[in-house]
Amino acid sequence: MRDGGVQYQFSNVLWFPTHSPKVAMCLLRALNVKLLARDLLMSIGVSDTDICVLCGSAEESVQHLFFVCPFSAYLWALCGLKLGILGSISTLQDEAMNIQSRFKIKTNICVLAKHILSAAVWHIWKRRISEYSNYRSRTTFWCLGSYMRILDCC
Repeated sequence: MRDGGVQYQFSNVLWFPTHSPKVAMCLLRALNVKLLARDLLMSIGVSDTDICVLCGSAEESVQHLFFVCPFSAYLWALCGLKLGILGSISTLQDEAMNIQSRFKIKTNICVLAKHILSAAVWHIWKRRISEYSNYRSRTTFWCLGSYMRILDCC
């Protein structure tokens, strides 16, 4: 038999029957601040810049990516309106705690709130990955085009 063990603080927000495992893992990594934003990628030498690929106007950190970036702020505002939660969100942990405390009874609105939190994080991260991939491929094609022009001049 298994003993009770230590329960993760946000386990009921992460793990529930209708939740997709890959979305739950993305949310888990986001809650534990383990997603690699460009500021961290730049510090380990993987990225050449730390500018946000979604807005192009600020340093991309986890905090900026999920809350300060205009794309994310708009998405969170829509989610908040849908759930009737008004106000700004400061961290993912605060929002998860808010959902846990506000929706304690397992109802459809509780499941909806958990799905909205997960979907918002998933879509922001997937959009960031998509934009980052497009940026890298554009940079690669730009470099190849520059090299071809240099070779044509020779």
